[in-house]
Amino acid sequence: MKNYTQFSTTDWHNRFLRQSLWTTAIRNYVFKNTNLAPESRILEVGCGTGAVLSQNAKEFHAFGVDINLEYLNFANKHFNSLHLSQGDGHSLPYSVDVFDLVFCHYLLLWVEKPIKILQEFKRVCKTGAKIIVFAEPDYGGRIDAPSDLEDLGHAQTESLQSQGANPFIGRNLLQLAHSTGLKVLEFGVLGSQSTTEIDYAFLESEWEMLLHDLSGHIDQSELNRYYVLDRKAWEDGTRVLFIPTFYLHAEVT
Repeated sequence: MKNYTQFSTTDWHNRFLRQSLWTTAIRNYVFKNTNLAPESRILEVGCGTGAVLSQNAKEFHAFGVDINLEYLNFANKHFNSLHLSQGDGHSLPYSVDVFDLVFCHYLLLWVEKPIKILQEFKRVCKTGAKIIVFAEPDYGGRIDAPSDLEDLGHAQTESLQSQGANPFIGRNLLQLAHSTGLKVLEFGVLGSQSTTEIDYAFLESEWEMLLHDLSGHIDQSELNRYYVLDRKAWEDGTRVLFIPTFYLHAEVT
């Protein structure tokens, strides 16, 4: 298992690609219902390596902004159809009334002022444009089974808070949209379906992030114990892991 500190930008891109698979269905559904014309301008804030944005680049004029220059360099190298800029979502480097759609993907839980982010989304949007927030989790509603793994979930939530994240952002998403003056078109929780086939690559990827989140919070021997319990539960067919993850589709009026 690779240690988080050894992650290259390519490793992070693969991680972001895996995250994008979790939201493929809802993104396809929402984008289909936006009725955007092919010449429409779309913007992803926090586009990272382009893992999500590149999937829509052929359909629209796709723009992306991220604070991480290494990620942007990777995206420029691999996806030359994207229009990318370095910047902070709290102060987007675009003028008013530019975009037909602005979206983000697993972003708001990591930002200092999520309402400021949404205000910036609104500022750069045309009247009638759509704003979509994909995948904001709420770890307060997390379910872990068997019960021996419940403390693992609690520890990860505490770790995220110590990193400056808001692990309960999902439940605040609707209120944030109304406070920003957006017209909410749709709000919901992502579906969570799984099969009995074990995806070992997925499990290893998730544990790499757990090791990152919990390093310094849980003793290594305890982490090893949780790892064994987790793997056994998946193989026994008794593992349940559900983190309610919200999405929002709104319009600028």
